[in-house]
Amino acid sequence: MLNEEKSNPVISALELESAVYEPVPTRDEYLKAIEPSEDTALDKTVTTKARTEQAYLRNINFKQSKYVDCGICHREFPVTFLVAAHIKKRSDCSDEERRDYNHISMPMCKFGCDELYEKGYIGVDKNVFVIKDENLSSTVLEHLSSVDGNECNHWNSNTVDYFKWHNDRMKLVG
Repeated sequence: MLNEEKSNPVISALELESAVYEPVPTRDEYLKAIEPSEDTALDKTVTTKARTEQAYLRNINFKQSKYVDCGICHREFPVTFLVAAHIKKRSDCSDEERRDYNHISMPMCKFGCDELYEKGYIGVDKNVFVIKDENLSSTVLEHLSSVDGNECNHWNSNTVDYFKWHNDRMKLVG
């Protein structure tokens, strides 16, 4: 068993963080955790790795622009609402692929495209294609319908293998 201090670097290195699952404390555990004392604090210090290339990828994708189009939905956003998204999941990239800074990433909006791509609801085979799931809300299905068939300006001979990896990994068929 690893304590929390030793577990956090492992969780981070293996990218096991989850925005979906958070253990829910009992009311008593919560009240004990927020009770003021020398032993309890509402903030904790953690050590984690940083992606050294991330700032450079943002610069390549956004340059000095204030607004950039999402590579999936083609809507224009302030760059604060965009990510330099890896086409192939970064943790599965070789060192050489991570250093392929001109081709490994593209701008995706935080308004749905990045998350839907990450979760495998969006794929790219020159054009954007979507996987619809009847368990999704009408809002998500509406967004998927709005991007289905969009041409992806980032799909080219240098990026096709990264998109193919994503489609194969997510078992997507265009």
